[in-house]
Amino acid sequence: APAFVARQLRSVLEDFGVDAAKCGMLSVAPIIEAVAGALAEHPIDKLVVDPVMVAKSGDSLLQPDAVEALIRHILPLALVVTPNLPEAEVLSGMTVANREEMEEAARRIGKLGARHVLVKGG
Repeated sequence: APAFVARQLRSVLEDFGVDAAKCGMLSVAPIIEAVAGALAEHPIDKLVVDPVMVAKSGDSLLQPDAVEALIRHILPLALVVTPNLPEAEVLSGMTVANREEMEEAARRIGKLGARHVLVKGG
């Protein structure tokens, strides 16, 4: 399936061009790497990354290798990354329980490569 995803993405990027895009749930490391590869060939300056990683129940939706791939390959491409509180905790490696911790988590996530970070309260 990663090759299929990459082909679909490349088709759109090559045929139409893209000025801005939003990237949501990327479920496994090979798909994350395929998307990153396509975006490396056809950069999107205004990429918003909504890292869907944690279910409302608190259960992780991504395996650790997928989280690492997201951090390594997708976050550096982002103009803006918009994690909610549980996702910010995963990405920053810290507990987020108040405004000061939200700000620190955003700083840490920014150091992973995203140009801007918006930690959502929910």
